[in-house]
Amino acid sequence: MGLKELLSIISVFRVIIFNYSNIELSKRRKYMNLKLVFKIGAVWLGLFGALMLFAGQMTIESFGMEATNDMVNLARWMGLAMLTIAGIHWVIPMWVEDNLNNFGMFSAVAWTAFNLLNVYEFVVGITPTDAANLIPFGIQVIITALFYFYSQKS
Repeated sequence: MGLKELLSIISVFRVIIFNYSNIELSKRRKYMNLKLVFKIGAVWLGLFGALMLFAGQMTIESFGMEATNDMVNLARWMGLAMLTIAGIHWVIPMWVEDNLNNFGMFSAVAWTAFNLLNVYEFVVGITPTDAANLIPFGIQVIITALFYFYSQKS
């Protein structure tokens, strides 16, 4: 899959996000809220953290890299860090209720930075553009958009 296919996938996500943003805010908040978005983000990060911590070799190989002993050890440390960040995502709604929108917008910016890094890695060929990488990337983009939309002050 080349740059043309990657850009078409990104444009599909852009259309989905744009259409979602046009739905009246009160209707969107009926079933979803920012606290739930933080929980969704925590579960997503926790899943990858657990994979890196307990299945580092498999996770590294899924990115198209050779899993050396040093890489597997690094994956364990990164997995623990991701689990820690997932835990922080889980408790933020309980600790900062008054400023949750600010934390949500910060999270949207932070997740966007990771999304941009993923796009760069796809474009230059560091990460394979296959379903095993594009589907999680798409989910990550959706979570980022949820952080952004639900952080908007009503």
